[in-house]
Amino acid sequence: MAVSPGLEGNGYGGVLMETCLEKLREIEASKVYLLFNTKLDVAITLYKKYGFETTYFGEHAICARANIVMERNDL
Repeated sequence: MAVSPGLEGNGYGGVLMETCLEKLREIEASKVYLLFNTKLDVAITLYKKYGFETTYFGEHAICARANIVMERNDL
């Protein structure tokens, strides 16, 4: 999921997040986790706003570009 840098700050990230969370509820997912890089500081703020919590910080064993994992267990 990404928003073009020129369009950030217009609420598109929230729309994308709401859509993703709704789909997860429809398929009765019990949790969701995100792997990404802390260079995406705007994303961290968005994810925290939607209740995601950091569960891992550091070099990821599978995804070389990721250095943070955030989860949400209350869909």
